[in-house]
Amino acid sequence: MQRYIFFKQNVEFANLECKMKLPNNKSAYIDIEKLKGYCLNFSHERGKHKARLFSSILGLKKENAEQLKNIILEAVKTNDAIEVDGSIYGKRFIVEFNLKNNKGEARLRSTWIIRKDENHPRLTSCYIVK
Repeated sequence: MQRYIFFKQNVEFANLECKMKLPNNKSAYIDIEKLKGYCLNFSHERGKHKARLFSSILGLKKENAEQLKNIILEAVKTNDAIEVDGSIYGKRFIVEFNLKNNKGEARLRSTWIIRKDENHPRLTSCYIVK
């Protein structure tokens, strides 16, 4: 069993100053297929690069999707969010956090949207920044 430790770091998000918690973070939704089929999938055209980093740096693979989901859901409750350019679909946010386990450590970026017809955030992507 891997142990994870969260630690905070002051990071400037493209010179944006309005930091807050992700709105309605307790209702945040992550489709497990977003992690299994995209972020942790070595076969996905765009996700394969993310999957390689998750595997090589943190030892996380497709079978660890539920574990990564729980880590991200906990991280959005305690780390700051930045609202970025919205779209016609809704408001978009970024939440970055550091993750350390017995395999390594990395800074993760999770991206979120609150659709215009919803009030809860949905994960749109997650990847290792450094």
